[in-house]
Amino acid sequence: MRLIKFYLLLFFAITLSFQSSSQQVAEKRLISQKFVYKTSEVSEVYIVWAINFWKTPEKKFWPKNTYLKDTLAYTQMSHQGDSFYTSFTLPYATRLDYYFLMTKGHHGENINGWDTNRGILYSSDFVDNKVVELRDVKLDIEEPKFSILLLGKQFIILSLFLFPLVFFLFKKRGYPIKSLILSGLLTTAFIYIFLARAEIAELFHKKVSIVLGAVFSDLLWLLLISVLFFPLIYLFRKKIFVRNIVFVTFCAVILSTVLASLLNIEVVKQLGTPFNYKWLYYSDFLKGNDARAGVAKALTKHLQLNLLLLLASYIIISLSISFLLQNLLLSRKWKVMIFSALILFTFMSFYEYKTNYYTIGKVQAPTTAFISSVFYPTGIEELLKTKISDETVQYVSNYHNNFYSSKPDSGHLIDNIILFVSESTPKQLIDIYDSTFKCTPNIKKWSSISKAYTNMYAPIPSTPYSMFTLCSGIFPKIDYKSELRERLQLPVASLPRVLNGNGWETSLFFSSDLRYSNMDEYAKKQSFSTIQDFTTIPCDKKFSTTHSNLDGLNDECLLESYLNWMDKSPSKKKYSVLWTNQTHYPYYTKSETFYTRENDDLNRYLNALHHTDMVFGKLMTELEKRNKLKNTLVIFIADHGEAFSTHDQTIHASRVYEENVHIPCILFNPVIFKKTENKQIHSLVDIDVTITHLLGLEKPQEWQGKSLLEDTPGDRTFFFSPYTDLILGTRDKDWKYIYNADTREDELYNLVSDSKELDNLSYKYPEIVQKEHEILAGWVQYQNKKYSQWKNEKTK
Repeated sequence: MRLIKFYLLLFFAITLSFQSSSQQVAEKRLISQKFVYKTSEVSEVYIVWAINFWKTPEKKFWPKNTYLKDTLAYTQMSHQGDSFYTSFTLPYATRLDYYFLMTKGHHGENINGWDTNRGILYSSDFVDNKVVELRDVKLDIEEPKFSILLLGKQFIILSLFLFPLVFFLFKKRGYPIKSLILSGLLTTAFIYIFLARAEIAELFHKKVSIVLGAVFSDLLWLLLISVLFFPLIYLFRKKIFVRNIVFVTFCAVILSTVLASLLNIEVVKQLGTPFNYKWLYYSDFLKGNDARAGVAKALTKHLQLNLLLLLASYIIISLSISFLLQNLLLSRKWKVMIFSALILFTFMSFYEYKTNYYTIGKVQAPTTAFISSVFYPTGIEELLKTKISDETVQYVSNYHNNFYSSKPDSGHLIDNIILFVSESTPKQLIDIYDSTFKCTPNIKKWSSISKAYTNMYAPIPSTPYSMFTLCSGIFPKIDYKSELRERLQLPVASLPRVLNGNGWETSLFFSSDLRYSNMDEYAKKQSFSTIQDFTTIPCDKKFSTTHSNLDGLNDECLLESYLNWMDKSPSKKKYSVLWTNQTHYPYYTKSETFYTRENDDLNRYLNALHHTDMVFGKLMTELEKRNKLKNTLVIFIADHGEAFSTHDQTIHASRVYEENVHIPCILFNPVIFKKTENKQIHSLVDIDVTITHLLGLEKPQEWQGKSLLEDTPGDRTFFFSPYTDLILGTRDKDWKYIYNADTREDELYNLVSDSKELDNLSYKYPEIVQKEHEILAGWVQYQNKKYSQWKNEKTK
């Protein structure tokens, strides 16, 4: 009996042990489930998820195309037809909590939609492998903001309904004469421009009177057209041929005005101001890569179709209004009412324009803005005529004439210098400066042998100008016209010439097209011994984007060409500029890491910057392999910054805010630097001086910079942007002052308390504004005098 009990107990123990073991095996087992969401309403879907009642999942369980935001994981679902899908592999018995987020509509437009199971949210227990299918029956999409650019179909339907109605009501009175057709075109133009202006200035939620003020400059342009063409129509009423030419010309002008106003909606989104001649010049007359890419991105097929429909509806509605006016103007009472309303409307618009504050770039008429941009801004004349105190004159002169006061101990070790220029890179996106995106791990990896400069500025957010400064050691001329394009012959010793004269070999490797803005000719004149760009660097690694093809290369090819050049004569002293391009708009990369969902352009840019960082890491590794690191100075710097829908701008060249001009600057060498930081304010103009200082070479008198390697008095720099309005600025310690020479507006920011430049304090500290304005005027006068002096010396 005891033996039976013993065997029964043993059997139960084995059974329990087996069940426990099976349970442990099950718990360790991974379960896969595929989630399919079916909808024909959108073109981009994310599944937003977490595990076990909204706990953050470990990164090892993230599917491809996942990023983390506010403890939740966002995974972009793959797309095929009307189905969006992704798969998860999670430990047995894990609970997946999730909902769906929609970010793009049918035509790629941004939307805000979600499916949260009507607020209950979805969940799935991972106890078996399966496919979870859901349909969009609980999908909610926010109504998009009004945009006339999306309403082509609606407007054409309205016009096709309105015209037959008006035509059959009033056709007995005959067809409108040409002056009435002009009136109809003008009236309808104002309606379309009114809607476009309200959208640009974001005033749909405001009173109509506020929008009347915003549209004042457009109204002035339409009145100008009226004053010009109506008298001509009357004067040539008996000369049919001339009158018809005037009529056709008017139609072309007014149609162009409406088209420009509609396109201005997208232009202001990108530039912050209407398109102008200075920007046309900057873009190399639309041959520049960012200009072509920007146009291609904005002018989608969907937008082009809507523009065509809007223009067609504009013509039809104009004819309808012409018939209506012909009928109304038969009555004297209606004539008085219409003209009285027009005068009252104009005065109301003027009053609102004067009494309300409007962002200038959002209320300028695109046609008049373009015409006025051809002329030199009156504000610069005011700066040139401003009376400057002797103290300020001396201060500005001393700022430009710094000379060494010391000699670096380890400069004699350096026989290899690399200027690594990261295209379009703002300081705040580099990890070593505590970027939140963590996309430049290699720069941070090598930071133990670095000195980081936290307040480095580009004099102007432009690649050709930055090349000019990095070669010449002087600030660019304060003008939208480029020294490179205009082929100015300045008596300035360039850094390549100085180094060539002291036995150094020099080279420039450029990932993009040096023909842009005559950079190729300029580089040759600076005596680089080797110059290569995308047309001459052998490379089979190509990139393409949704919006345009790249006039450039994978930046890895840049490194390969440099290493081949360096290895040919390893015993010679070498200076080389490696200028990357993948972080230039429209940003190209093959990687698909999700750093942010807030801005698609920014996410693509961060992937490109990660690739640039990888190329930099390879450069440092190759130098270490060749035992060249100890005697090499590597300078990681940017030519300018980049904006991502900040301060009503994208790309980089239209403003001088921190995102435009505040750039990274990090010096690397294992002997000279040991992870230090410098907070003094510096400029790209300081780079050439730093190199000659380190090498013990004399600084040419024309150079205007100061060495990064010694603490010099005067914690200030200057910068400007001439491509929309002429905007100038200066940074002095904590304060940053910006002056718009076109609109004569002041901005003042305390960058310690307001690093994003959101709170303009110019009204609060007028004494600081006055002081900074005088110093800025002194700098403009000094630069203008220097360039005139160099020009006169050359002509002699």
